Amino acid sequence: MSCLCPCVQSLLRETEFLQTYAPQHFTILSAKEHDFRLFYDREIETRRALNYPPFSRLIQLRISGEDHEKVRDFAKVFGKLSEEVRKNNPSFQVITVLGPAESPISKIEGRHRWQMLLKSTSSKLLHDFCRQLLAQKKSLADHRAVRLSADVDPLFMA
Repeated sequence: MSCLCPCVQSLLRETEFLQTYAPQHFTILSAKEHDFRLFYDREIETRRALNYPPFSRLIQLRISGEDHEKVRDFAKVFGKLSEEVRKNNPSFQVITVLGPAESPISKIEGRHRWQMLLKSTSSKLLHDFCRQLLAQKKSLADHRAVRLSADVDPLFMA
């Protein structure tokens, strides 16, 4: 930037650039217009409709490993296990299990990634359910070939 004239440098410092595939999305439009109320009103309605926070609690389970097939197979078996645990305990019926699914960013630093999302209005039940699932990891095949982590109320779900 040092090769530009001072007036161009000043303009670039005061200009914000945003690159997006969805320039008409309400989040982009509300940011462009500095319309925080529009953003809040649309976002809170979306969250209410999907029962996302603040209307519920979430735990994201991340499954990763170097061998794509082992990660995928583990994720699928772990997904079936989660449904069994949920069905065998009537109090866990209020928990929604989404996935397993390949992560939107499916590989980072040589590790293949899958994820599951656990959702409930009860933090206690959600944590109890997650503890039971994580305790059974060692009983599954290839459990040493994958890393399983839990993110409570994740901010970034990719």
